[in-house]
Parts: sequence; C-alpha cells; structure tokens
Amino acid sequence: MNTFILGLIVVAYLLSLAYLGFLGYKKTTSASDYLVGARQMNPIVMALSYGATFISASAIVGFGGVAAAFGMGIQWLCFLNMFIGVVIAFIFFGLRTRRMGAKLNVSTFPQLLGRHFRSRNIQVFIAAVIFIGMPLYAAVVMKGGAVFIEQIFQIDFNISLLIFTLVIAAYVIAGGMKGVMYTDALQAVIMFGCMLFLLFSLYQVLDMNFTEANKELTAIAPLVPEKFKALGHQGWTAMPVTGSPQWYSLVTSLILGVGIGCLAQPQLVVRFMTVESSKQLNRGVFIGCFFLIITIGAIYHAGALSNLFFLKTEGAVATEYVYAQFTIPYDGGFRRFRYYGTYKPRSRDKLTNVIRLGVLFSILVSYIICYMLPHDIIARGTSIFMGICAAAFLPAYFCIGYL
Repeated sequence: MNTFILGLIVVAYLLSLAYLGFLGYKKTTSASDYLVGARQMNPIVMALSYGATFISASAIVGFGGVAAAFGMGIQWLCFLNMFIGVVIAFIFFGLRTRRMGAKLNVSTFPQLLGRHFRSRNIQVFIAAVIFIGMPLYAAVVMKGGAVFIEQIFQIDFNISLLIFTLVIAAYVIAGGMKGVMYTDALQAVIMFGCMLFLLFSLYQVLDMNFTEANKELTAIAPLVPEKFKALGHQGWTAMPVTGSPQWYSLVTSLILGVGIGCLAQPQLVVRFMTVESSKQLNRGVFIGCFFLIITIGAIYHAGALSNLFFLKTEGAVATEYVYAQFTIPYDGGFRRFRYYGTYKPRSRDKLTNVIRLGVLFSILVSYIICYMLPHDIIARGTSIFMGICAAAFLPAYFCIGYL
C-alpha cells in the first residue's frame, strides 16, 4: 500500500471520528446524556463499544507481544475474556447493574455502589481509586496507541502520542458517552476486519494453512532462547512448566488477573447503564462474544505465529530478534517484551461543562504520565490495573446483586 492511499484511509477515518463525535455532541444536552447516553443507546452500538473498550491498544500491542513471548497459552485468556468478560458480566452483573442504575438514578460506578450501600464513604473510596488509577491505565492505553502509530507510520513517538491524544480528546470531551460509543462501534468494526486480515495475511506470507503453521510452531520449540527455557518456557504451543516463573506470570498475572479483573472495570460497567431495557442488554451478549473471541483470538494467534514470520524473514524467532534489536533488560518477568479509537449549540446543563473540564484534566494528566512510562509497560500495566479493580471493587460489586 503506497503512502497516498494510506493517507486517504487515515483522513477518511479521522473525518468519520469527527462526524460521530459531532453527532454525539449535538445529542448531548445534560449530564445524563454525557455520562450514560440518556440510557437510550442502541444495543448493537453498546455491545460493539463494550468490545472495543475491552480490547483497546493494550490488547493489540501489549498482549500481542505477550503472545509472541508466551505462545498459545495466552489463548486461555481469550476464553476467559469471552466467558467471564461477556457472558458472566452481561447476564449475572449487567442486568442487575442496568436495573439498579435506573432505579437509583445513577450515572457512574462510584454512585452505583455508594447509593446502593447508602454509604458516602464507599462512594468516595471508589471514586478516589478511579481518580488515581484511571489516568494511569489511560496512560498505558495511550502508550500502546502511540507506539502503534509510531511503528506503522514511522514517525517520532512524541508526534504520534500528541496526534493520538488530540484525536481522543476531541470526541471524548465534546461528544461524551454518545460520541465515545459511536466512535467505539466504528473502531470495533475496523478492528474486527483488520485482525482477520492480519491473521490471514500472515498465513499467506508463511505459505502455510492453519494446521501446517501450528505444527511448524510446535517444531521450532528447540529455538526457544535459553534464558526463557531457564524460566520454564517449553515452546509456543505448550504451557510453561507448572510452578515456574513464566507459569506464574502467565497464569496469575495475565490469565487470571485480566480474565477475572475485567468484571469490575468501571469503564465497562457503566456501559450496562446506557441501554433502556434488560431485553436490549441481552441482545448484546452474542455480539460481544462473537467480537471478542474472533478479534482477541486473532491477535493472540498472530502474536504467537510472529515467531515463524521472524524466523522466515530475519532468521531468528520474534523474542530473540526483538531482544537483540532493542536490548531490553531481562528481569525474569514479562516486562522484558517491548512491543511495541458553524453549529450553534442548544442550551446545556452547566454540570455537563464541569464534567468536560474534569475529563480534559484527566486526559492531560494521562498524557504527562505517558511520557514517564516505559514502552514495555502496556501488558503489565493493564494486568495490574485490572487486578486492582478486582481487589477493590469486585466484592462490593458482587454484593449488589446477590447479597
């Protein structure tokens, strides 16, 4: 693809985001519109937005790199993402969250827990954790997006981060939840198509079918770097040795940490409150499952197969090649893998503008933090944030519907 065609695609994409953000802005006249889409979002848009928010740049860039390092074992996380992140989340948590959110007239996760337990302290605690943790997580996602732009367009990281931040800030601040969910839905469709294209293109480059590629990936197990073998790595189609350092990193931090931690993600929970009825919420289950299992599965599969790609094109497996190229410090954990969404407005609720200022402040803080984070933080930072959410929020969130 030449530069001109790529440029046209990028311009069309940015114009689409601008239009959808403006559409959200026109339809946002109150705090309820801004925070939960007036509880009248289309269930298909909600499901696609949920999936796009679930994945983000951390899955594509960070966990794609982790798959290249750990291999197919990371696919267990794909299963948990679908089963716990969609089926359990929608059916056992989402339905109660939607009903309770409407009954208590709340628009945020801290409000939901605080009013349910009639505790101002709980609400303040949840809000404080989100206030501190969310800019850190947002910085990790921004890092992933900026690295992706840097590698694709071969531009300076500082410029790619600035572009990425400005694009996000424009439709998030102006369009609120409606603008975010409209653009999420578009980006979900794009991600779905691109991940399938990436996977099938990889098979074409390798000149192998699914079975042949996986057999070959199994056959190159002896090429696992010695430093990885010492930590329990047994090849890219096998789990690490049970009880080894790599096994604990893969199973506890990644598969269980992210797989269970996704249940109590504030940015995901609030999407349950954006639809009008439980029937509409149920419609999103199949869409969410189908989107996640295909998209995430393709990302992780392509990440593992990248070892064959690098072996064919560079003469070394991906982990060995990247380590040699970037001289990443090796510390025994997964942090060593550096892999690098003129109009005259109507009168609006003043609270909405206050919220916009708060969002702007959070984006600026995340932008600054992003410069302080190393490139290899993407997958690790995501798992840490989800672990914190599970530990801090999940017990209380579970009690909402069952105690």
